[in-house]
Amino acid sequence: MLKRIVAFMTVCSIVGVLAIMQSSTPSHSSPLIILLVFLLLYVSVCGALTFLLYGVRLAVVRISKGKLNDHTSTLFSRSIAYGSVLAFSPIILVAVQSIGGLKLYEIILVVVFETVAIFYVYKQQ
Repeated sequence: MLKRIVAFMTVCSIVGVLAIMQSSTPSHSSPLIILLVFLLLYVSVCGALTFLLYGVRLAVVRISKGKLNDHTSTLFSRSIAYGSVLAFSPIILVAVQSIGGLKLYEIILVVVFETVAIFYVYKQQ
């Protein structure tokens, strides 16, 4: 059920982003619309990364063990946790680029932030 919810939210956010991009321009949009675009982009990237990570983990489990146990819900929930952390980095980079300040220093800061966040998620589980 959780997989369906994530898939539905991903498709809805992609459709929402496409609808907003077709109907308005950033210069004529309110700050709320721009915030909505960033939120929808985050949800779509999070869903895509979640299913990508889940597929990779599922393939590794099938290759290593040859048989899949009843741990698919655990694999998917961990994929959601890692996907949500990893999905935040492109949003940060796009936001920093939009204000004209994306340099090597900011990229290193985002990489450090992602490393700390992934380590935190790893220790939580």
